[in-house]
Amino acid sequence: MVRCTFSPARAWRPAAGAPLARTLGLRTAACGDPHSSTLLHHSGDDTLATWVLHSTAPHPNDMTMWRVYALIGIIWLVLMPPLFTAGACTDEFNDATNRLMRDGAQLRTPESATEYFRSNGAPVSAITPERCKESKPRFMSRCGSGTVVYAKVPVKNQVCRLYRDEDVKVYIEYDDRGRVLRFNTDMAAYKSLPVPGTKTLVHWGR
Repeated sequence: MVRCTFSPARAWRPAAGAPLARTLGLRTAACGDPHSSTLLHHSGDDTLATWVLHSTAPHPNDMTMWRVYALIGIIWLVLMPPLFTAGACTDEFNDATNRLMRDGAQLRTPESATEYFRSNGAPVSAITPERCKESKPRFMSRCGSGTVVYAKVPVKNQVCRLYRDEDVKVYIEYDDRGRVLRFNTDMAAYKSLPVPGTKTLVHWGR
């Protein structure tokens, strides 16, 4: 609260101050802060009027609480999308795996598999036994007798890409005669969050 003093003869212009100075009741005006409300009280002196300024500026504690609420809202908006995928991420993984199974004839040799993934815009690497012995990739547990084709099929769903995995990993191991020994597809798992006090599970990025 700020207390202000008004003198009609010195401080106020006739056009704006005189009508207010002649008023003996209450009137809203401004005193220094354009965002505040002013109550004018006549002091009993015709040349002097005193009024009390009640500031309407928000309390610092109120501003802090609003910042907390805004932060909670932002966090909720960031975490909310993967809660409503309705299994779309898992469906995309299954679709990629099934498509590779249907196109198995094009994956029978390391050369044809490498060309298949390149033609479909998927990053691919062919790791020969010699290359593996020189520098074994992290995704390989050991170096085999044949070539390993490792590809990454991009995930199309943007929510799944951001919150679950960017791509479906494809691992195809061949023997020294170029025959398929092992075929594997992989994607990061979705998370299930239990709702406290219930037996309900909320799936995140499913």
